[in-house]
Amino acid sequence: MKLMTHALTEDQAKVIASWRYEGKYALYNLPTWDEMKAQNYALCDAVKRQRFLGFSQEEGELIGFINLLCEEDHVFFGMGVHPDYCNQGFGRDIIAYAIKESQKRHANLPLLLEVRTWNERAIRCYQSQNFKIIEKKKQETYLGLGEFYVMKYEHDDEIC
Repeated sequence: MKLMTHALTEDQAKVIASWRYEGKYALYNLPTWDEMKAQNYALCDAVKRQRFLGFSQEEGELIGFINLLCEEDHVFFGMGVHPDYCNQGFGRDIIAYAIKESQKRHANLPLLLEVRTWNERAIRCYQSQNFKIIEKKKQETYLGLGEFYVMKYEHDDEIC
């Protein structure tokens, strides 16, 4: 299936807020749109949403999204894949696109991301695109203390 890339609209951001993951992945479920707006989520802000891109099927269904936030010495990378499409290869395609888009937008700044240490599915996906674990850290989240890997992609690395 070919994915189409596009700016993320408010309607699509609302769809993302409705995605529901199961089991241990349920912690990635977002609050309601109104709660997100009240808490100033970037997805709810038209200006901040400009750093997001959506990925849809040709029929229009939203499959995933990325967020590329340029910071001083790196680009912070975040992504999400619709729960019905996880573990089907879409993540790799989306990450590969994100790497190219980041290089186009932000020269050769490295990409950094944070992923929970138990999320082996995501870690394997990131590693398949040459992200490397550079740090393990504990940090406070809205769910309490969490353990994360910081992963880094350098643009001089070749994508597998």
